[in-house]
Amino acid sequence: QCLPTTHTVRLCKGCDRSPVLHAGRTHRIRPHYLLVKAKDGDAQEDEQPPEISSSRNRLQATIKRKMTQLQSLEKEMGMETLEDRLQTSIQLPLNPPYRLTTLIAEAASQGKCVLIFEVGRPTPSTTSSQLAALAKQYIALGVDALAVMTDVEDTSAGMGDLFAVCQAVKAPVVAKDWIVSLLQIVDMKQAGASGVLGIVNQITGKGTAMMSSFAAASGLDAPIEVVNNMELDALAAAGGNVYAIN
Repeated sequence: QCLPTTHTVRLCKGCDRSPVLHAGRTHRIRPHYLLVKAKDGDAQEDEQPPEISSSRNRLQATIKRKMTQLQSLEKEMGMETLEDRLQTSIQLPLNPPYRLTTLIAEAASQGKCVLIFEVGRPTPSTTSSQLAALAKQYIALGVDALAVMTDVEDTSAGMGDLFAVCQAVKAPVVAKDWIVSLLQIVDMKQAGASGVLGIVNQITGKGTAMMSSFAAASGLDAPIEVVNNMELDALAAAGGNVYAIN
């Protein structure tokens, strides 16, 4: 199930060519999740209060936008190039000098917490170099790690902001976005991120474990966002070990 209540995420299990998802019932490799309209008669959730419904609609629109962007990028890139990039990512895993999970483990052993600060452009005119300077100030003030926003609604630089911040600080830097494609994880890794934030179980559904496993195989930390114990137990059984609680 995914958050838009009239849709489900369909996962094809019939191909072993690479760790990606497929569209519908075909075997054409498409490394992203497609929202497929639920069949007539499928159970629907009860009506929600207006504020919840509005938030849900905004999220649905955001996810659809992300998927449209990724589909266009994949088409332009071509399937062969796409497969090569995915395979290379797991064949050459990253070993970043600053890892979020390592930092958390060290802090937890001392009874401390880790402060992760979100970094995004304060104004549309902010440049990547200015954002990197701001990130350095955050670290100097005692922030332990940074989460750089990479969605097009937050920055016009693509992965440029992420790359600039990674180069500027000696601390764990993770990319924050709505993760709906393995290709996003590859791009974030190449920009220098030591991890990704934005794998949300209620969006990626049955593909969540695959997303997390692919990130781990690429050498990245990838906390999975969950909202209840049922999700936590299911993902733990599938091999998940780092979570973000919404």
